[in-house]
Amino acid sequence: MAESGIKQYFSDKVTDTSTTAQNGLGVLRFEGSKVYRYVKAADAITQRAVVSFDGNDAAGTDDWTVIKGSADVVTPAGVAVGAIASGSYGWIQVGGIVSCIGDGSVSALDAVVSNGDGTVDTMADGEEEQVIGFALEDDIATTYYVNVKLRGLI
Repeated sequence: MAESGIKQYFSDKVTDTSTTAQNGLGVLRFEGSKVYRYVKAADAITQRAVVSFDGNDAAGTDDWTVIKGSADVVTPAGVAVGAIASGSYGWIQVGGIVSCIGDGSVSALDAVVSNGDGTVDTMADGEEEQVIGFALEDDIATTYYVNVKLRGLI
C-alpha cells in the first residue's frame, strides 16, 4: 500500500531541548501513531510530566508557553517526552499513547486529569473539560508510571 500525505523532516529528536527555538512554536510533528507539539517551558519540566498552558501571559497572545504545576491550571497542553529546563524549548506529546507520572490512585480505564503538579489523577466530578485521556492500566505501585491514551489536545 502506498503512503500518502506530507513527509516531515526535523533535524532534532523529540527528546531534544535547546535554549533557542529550533522549530516554530506550536508546530505539530507526526511520528507513527504519536503527535507532538513544539513549546517553550516557563518552569523546569520533568520527563513524563503533564504540562498546561501558562495562563499568566498577556491576553491575546498565542506563544505556546507551558508550565508543569499550579493548583489553578485548568488548560492541559500535553505530556513532556523529555526533561525541559526553564526557559528552554522542546516537544510535548499531544496524541497517541504516552507514559505519564501517576499519583498512585489511577486505575485502568479511568479518565485522567492533571493533578497540578505534573502527575495525572483520576477525574473528579466537575473536571470533565480537563480530561487529557484514559488510563490503560493501574499506576505501577513502585514508580507510579501509567500509560495513557491521550485525547482532545490537538
